Amino acid sequence: MFNSPERDGQTDTVSIAADIVAAYVSNNPLPVAELPKLIGDIHAALHGIGTPATEPVVKQ
Repeated sequence: MFNSPERDGQTDTVSIAADIVAAYVSNNPLPVAELPKLIGDIHAALHGIGTPATEPVVKQ
């Protein structure tokens, strides 16, 4: 399990992303060239948590 550090009342998504990436790469083969994309994707996903989803536009 990871610790969730706090920074100004917000969870530090960089630290959590690093914990998730470390857990993933320790249990799954991943080419080194794909590591930056994985880090970015996980960070973006964590950063988007709590953001309201946009409603799809319905054509009438």
